[in-house]
Amino acid sequence: MRLGWYSQLQKNERRTFWACFGGLGLDSMDITIYALVMPVLITILGITKAQAGVLGSVSLIGAGLGG
Repeated sequence: MRLGWYSQLQKNERRTFWACFGGLGLDSMDITIYALVMPVLITILGITKAQAGVLGSVSLIGAGLGG
């Protein structure tokens, strides 16, 4: 499969595309890490599920305000 629009991009436009793609991937990675780490935090720190929910919500709100 060949992407016609991608082959028409100039070198600096391709760099911009991959920089944006990498930024999007890293941005979504932090949300995924929260979901993977939360059960470990519940076990190690002994926090309740409600406290873990507040922690997750605060982190998402902070990411939204910071973005």
